[in-house]
Amino acid sequence: MSLAITLKRARKVAGEAHAAAGDRYGEGPYTTHLDEVRSVAFEFGITDEDILVATLLHDVVEDTALDETDIIEQFGGRVGVLVDAVTDPSGYPNRKTRKAAAYPRITAAPGAVKLKLADRIANVRSCWRVAKGVRQAEQEPAGDVQEGARWLPQSAPVEQRRH
Repeated sequence: MSLAITLKRARKVAGEAHAAAGDRYGEGPYTTHLDEVRSVAFEFGITDEDILVATLLHDVVEDTALDETDIIEQFGGRVGVLVDAVTDPSGYPNRKTRKAAAYPRITAAPGAVKLKLADRIANVRSCWRVAKGVRQAEQEPAGDVQEGARWLPQSAPVEQRRH
C-alpha cells in the first residue's frame, strides 16, 4: 500500500475518533492540528513512513476511545509503539510527575523524539498565531497528503528511506 493511501487512512481514522470524542482545534476540526504536525514532519525532511503515519495518530490513544491495540492492528507495531511513546501515561497525581514518566518512554522508542518535536513545533506555531490574532481561516493550509508525499525520495527502496 502506498504511503499516500496509508496517510489518508490514518487521517480518516484519527479524524473520526477525535470527532466522536468531541475534540476540536480552535475554530476547526482536530484534523487541523494533525495536518500541521504532519506538515512540520515533512518540512523537516522526515521520510520515515511509520513516523509520518504516527503524526496523524499521535493523540488518539490519549484523547479518544481508540487504544494502542487498535493502532497496531490497523497500522502496524512500530506505529503503535510510536503513538504509545508520545501518549502521556495515566495514573499520575500531577502534570510534573506525568511528564517525568513520559520523557524516558519517548527517548526509548526510536523515532518518537522526532514525532514529539513535530507535535511541539505545531503547538508553538498555533500559539503564535493565536497571540498574533490570526484566525484559522486565514492560516496557510497545511497541505494535503499528496503535497507532503513529494518530500519522499521515491527512487530509494523503502529500507533506505527509513531513518
